[in-house]
Amino acid sequence: MLPQFGRDEMDRITDWLRIEFHLQLVCFEERTAHGLVFHGVCHGENVMLLVPASQKVWLRDVMNREWTPTGVRVPDHIMP
Repeated sequence: MLPQFGRDEMDRITDWLRIEFHLQLVCFEERTAHGLVFHGVCHGENVMLLVPASQKVWLRDVMNREWTPTGVRVPDHIMP
């Protein structure tokens, strides 16, 4: 289960995702039972990013229903 994050923590996670995945735009979309969902734009393509409690980032194209692991983990100092 993910802890509640304040605005500063969400901004820090969002900024880190933007830099790590070379996104032109990224914003928090919703908190689900599976984790935090972000919407981003990468090279003109719309993508969704899922960050569960394990901090392992999952990615999917908005037109696809299947999540794929990225092999990238959000560092502890970004998402405590």
